[in-house]
Amino acid sequence: DCLAFANQIATTTDSTGGGDFILLTPPDSADEDDVVELCEELMYLDLTGPTMQSRIIVESDNDSVIDSTMLIGINKYVVADASLV
Repeated sequence: DCLAFANQIATTTDSTGGGDFILLTPPDSADEDDVVELCEELMYLDLTGPTMQSRIIVESDNDSVIDSTMLIGINKYVVADASLV
């Protein structure tokens, strides 16, 4: 459940004093809708410091995951294949 996972991230972030980035590394078989839903749930969190949207980094070689997360405003990615840049 994306909401429960986002809440766990919020609890960890609050208890440890935050963090500059949250790296999401979905498996290659991950459904893009699930990744988008998780990102959206994270973006709804109201934590001290930078917005969650600015902290999220998505690591994926799946073009549809990247396209879908870009549409909701995620703009940080890890690209392992230089030919994709």
